[in-house]
Parts: sequence; C-alpha cells; structure tokens
Amino acid sequence: MSDLRDKRNVEVFEIKAPRGWRSPRFGELWRFRELILVFAWRDISVTYRQAIVGIAWVLLQPLATVLIFSILFGYLARFPSEGLPYPVFAMAGLLPWQYFARAMALGSVSLVANKEIITKTYFPRLVLPISTTLSPLVDLAIGLCALVAVMLVYGMAPPVTVLAFPIFLIMTMLLALGFSMCLSGLNALYRDVAIALPFVLQIWMYVTPIIYPLGFIPERWQWLIKINPMTGIIGGFRWSALNATALDLEALAVSVAWILILLVAGIQIFHRLGDQVADRV
Repeated sequence: MSDLRDKRNVEVFEIKAPRGWRSPRFGELWRFRELILVFAWRDISVTYRQAIVGIAWVLLQPLATVLIFSILFGYLARFPSEGLPYPVFAMAGLLPWQYFARAMALGSVSLVANKEIITKTYFPRLVLPISTTLSPLVDLAIGLCALVAVMLVYGMAPPVTVLAFPIFLIMTMLLALGFSMCLSGLNALYRDVAIALPFVLQIWMYVTPIIYPLGFIPERWQWLIKINPMTGIIGGFRWSALNATALDLEALAVSVAWILILLVAGIQIFHRLGDQVADRV
C-alpha cells in the first residue's frame, strides 16, 4: 500500500512547445556562447583535417576562379569592370559571395549534420546555424589578404572607405543566418532542400553582379537585379574595398529589408520546425 501511495503522489510535468510568437531567447544564447565557438572551430578543423594541401585550398579556390573569370569574361567577353583591373574587380565580388554561399550551405544542413547531438542533449538549437556563419570567416580573411596582394600588384592600395568593411560583413553574416534558419528546419523535414541548394546557389551567383557591374544590365531590367539581396551587399563590399564607384543606396536598402524579413521569419520557422527535429532527423 505504501508503494501505491508513493506512486500516486508523484508529480507529472508535461512540457509543451510554446505557441504564437517565438523570441530568439538572447539570454539563453549568451549562456551558450562558448558552445557556438566550439561548433565553429569543429567545422574549421574538420574541413581541412585530412587535406594534403591543407589551408592552401582557401587561396587556390578564389584565385583559380578569378583567373578563369578574367580569361572568359574579362579578356574574351570584354565585360566592363568600372575602370578597375578585371581580376581585382571580380575578386572583390567573388570573396563575399563565396563566404555567403559557404555559410548558407553549412547552415542549411546544420540540424541534420548534428542529429546525434540534438537527440541526446539539450542546448539552444539556434547555436548551430549561428556557428556556421563564423567558421567560413577564416576562409574569407585569408581570401581578403590575397585580394590586397592582387591590388598591390596592380599598384592599388586599400582606400579609407575600407573602414566601412565590417558593416557589409555583418550584413552578409545576418543574411546568411536568416536563410540558414529558414532552410535548416525545412531540410530536417525535407531533404530535397540540401539537394537543390547547390544548384540554386550556382544560378544565383550569375544573377548577382559579381562578374559584371550593375550598370552592365539594361536600365529597364536593373530593378530585377536590385531585388536580389546580395546585389547591395556585393556593391558595398566593392565600394569599401576599392572605392571605384558610388554606393548604390537603393540596392543597399533592399538588402537591409531582406535581412530584417529573413531574420524575423527565420526565427519563427526555425523554432516551429525545431520542435519536430528530434523526431525527424
């Protein structure tokens, strides 16, 4: 009888996912800030752990791509480059794009790639997409050093506008995070997302003014390019690194609007789908 009474007195707690508006819970994220760095460092080390060439791949990839672009689009197709040497022009646009594409690709699979951890322990799931925006920064930093070297070869020095560079870097990080939050939850439920993303990114790159300036597009069609969230950011990177042309404030405003929309929507989508992740991954 005593055992029966003890069982009847046991309190039962039922945990339900909150409904309605989801907050990002910044306080909880701050308590787990070291875990964000741990995941970011893990991604960096895993990428080049068994590579023979190692970290040199970070330099070889953008330099080889810029060389091909320079031959095909700069020399043969004669694309304009706003009065800049074409390799410098293309590299200044390619580096932020490669960072963005890498961060979004890692972020979109962050939940599925860490399913064993998710199903065994608790931590704020937002830690995962946030960490994927940090790990590609190492590649970007090395690529930027290569850009400065290429600029010096052409007798160019970084202008004073380079002080605004962190603004556009933060914008790129937030844009990648917004997309990652939206896609990571969807990818946990529908693996088609990870399959389609490389193809989408490839097409997306060519409708972004990386290998050509925005002015190369006929004026009546430029609005289509400007609604691309990366157009304003790429222009901002070029302006800060090269100061060759004026900053396109209209395209930049579109990028800011995209960032705000994706961050708000991403948090809601991520948390709502995140409730199902442990059962679906």
